[in-house]
Order: sequence, then C-alpha cells, then structure tokens
Amino acid sequence: MNTIPLQFLVGATRLIAICFGLKALEDLAGAAAYYATIQRSGGEFAQAMPGAWGLYLPGAVTSLVLAIGVWFIAPFICRFAMSSKETSLVEPASDVTWNELMIFLTGTLFLGWGLTRLADSLIPILRLKAQGVNQELAMVEQIGFYTTTIIIGIGGIMMSRFASIYRWIQRRKGLLNNPGGTD
Repeated sequence: MNTIPLQFLVGATRLIAICFGLKALEDLAGAAAYYATIQRSGGEFAQAMPGAWGLYLPGAVTSLVLAIGVWFIAPFICRFAMSSKETSLVEPASDVTWNELMIFLTGTLFLGWGLTRLADSLIPILRLKAQGVNQELAMVEQIGFYTTTIIIGIGGIMMSRFASIYRWIQRRKGLLNNPGGTD
C-alpha cells in the first residue's frame, strides 16, 4: 500500500515548478540588468549588441511556460509516477491536513529562497567592507533588499500561520461554492 497521498505529491511537484520558475525569472532579470548596464555604458561593443527584448524575452517566456505547464500537468505526472492506484487523502490520526502541510512547505520555500537571495546580496558587500571599501548601496541593491525582505516575511507568515491560512482558504472556498449561504 502506498502511504504517500497523491495530493501531497501533486503539491510537491507544483512547489518544484514554482521554485524553478521563480529562480529562472530571477536569473533572467539579473542577466537583463547586467546587459542594460553594459548597453548604457556606450562604446562600440555596446552598440554592436542586439536588443535586450529579443535576447531575454524568449528565455522568460520559456521559463514561464514550463513552470505553468508543470503546474497543470502535475496530477498526471504524479499518477503516472505512482505504482499503486490507491491514494489516501488524509491519515485518520493526523492532526494536520496535507493542504496545511503544503502551505507550510510553500512558506519554507519562500523563506529559503529569500535567505539565499539575502546571502547572495550580502557577500559582495561584506567582501568590500573587509577590504576597507565603503560603498553606498545603489538603488538596485536597495530594491533587491526590499523584495528579499518581503519574500522572507511572506515565507515566515506562511510557516507560522499555516493553519489560519488554510481555514481562510476553506472559508473562501465555501463562499465561492455557496454564495447565498444556503445549503
């Protein structure tokens, strides 16, 4: 008997799609920012470079299509991967539902991603400080720290308040399925 519910596997597969989709977009944004910096610096090399939209837009679209595609075909992938047709939705002795666990794991994903971004941003600054170079943060770095703080905050809230978030989702789902309030 298979002890891992299909619902959990689908959620985990979708988290992986979100992770790689966001990471690909983040990498493309960094490359595009570097490309724009080179182009604005002028010179013969910058003039000979192709347009940024033609260079990076196909990569961004491909990453988004793959992430969205994996999101929607995750149930089929997981059913194919499971050898048993039996799947239990929730174990009877479990105090936490699988949906609550997925909210917690999504929060963990965001928190880990934010901490990784924070470390990537701080290492060059700390290296310059160790060399005795005092440099003010550029606007791009300030925006990066701001968005990183938001990502870490969202992850922390999702991890600490996963049960409340799940109840809120269930209430919203109930309102959408039963807008008049009658059974």
